[in-house]
Amino acid sequence: MKTNLIWLLATITFREGTRSNVLYGIVLLSGLLFISNLFITQLFAFDLGKVAIDVGFSILSLAGLSIIFFYGIALLSKDIHQRNICMVICHPIARWKYVIGKFFGLALFLLAAIGILALFTALSLWAGTQTGGLGVPRDFSWGMLFLAVSFNLLSLLVVMSIGFFFTVLTTSLYLSMLLTFFTYLIGNTLDTIVKVLVKEEFVTAGDLFIKFMKLLTWIFPNLSVFDLKPNLGYGLPQSTPYLAWITGYGLTYTCLVLIATTIILHYKDIK
Repeated sequence: MKTNLIWLLATITFREGTRSNVLYGIVLLSGLLFISNLFITQLFAFDLGKVAIDVGFSILSLAGLSIIFFYGIALLSKDIHQRNICMVICHPIARWKYVIGKFFGLALFLLAAIGILALFTALSLWAGTQTGGLGVPRDFSWGMLFLAVSFNLLSLLVVMSIGFFFTVLTTSLYLSMLLTFFTYLIGNTLDTIVKVLVKEEFVTAGDLFIKFMKLLTWIFPNLSVFDLKPNLGYGLPQSTPYLAWITGYGLTYTCLVLIATTIILHYKDIK
């Protein structure tokens, strides 16, 4: 019964997304992606295949973040801050089921949107190589393309769980969006900053500051590890144990953040 309630909330959330204008925007963005990879990349003099991959994944990330911020966080914030959640939890539905159901529903919608964009990315790459306009990157693999899209989706799920956390924690939609955005920026740059500080090639920092920065890497998500574009663009292999570690890291971090979110929502006064 518990699973049925969660799945019911997930399907309702997914159907709300399919009826919104977001889906039309995704379709339009997919068409623009197809056109850009065929024509805009011709403006570059070399590495056209890698440029097409970078453009495609940039649009994938942008579309995913747009869904998280302007649909996911906004929907959850509306339910909590405008007390719409009371219409759900007044029934025998626990608050943690509400959070998990909403998250799964948005994850399904995000999966569908990223799937559509990834399909158009693959089609544009295939059409570009067939017409001779794009050069296939060295050691290009469709399997690696699938892995790169999958880990991009996993990173977006991590960001969405953080968005849920700040939405429940704060009392403002804009504050939760701002905190999620800053977390996204820190997650993509913190690991690189720490590596630069440890090597001491460009910047010299004290041991205490370096330890503090390393501590932050245990708090903020390391989103840079999910970026497999260099492997795809340059044909670099990736070991299976490392991919398994990234998968476990992303799923574990997402679960921990969702657990913290449900705990906060359990004690939150929304009456």
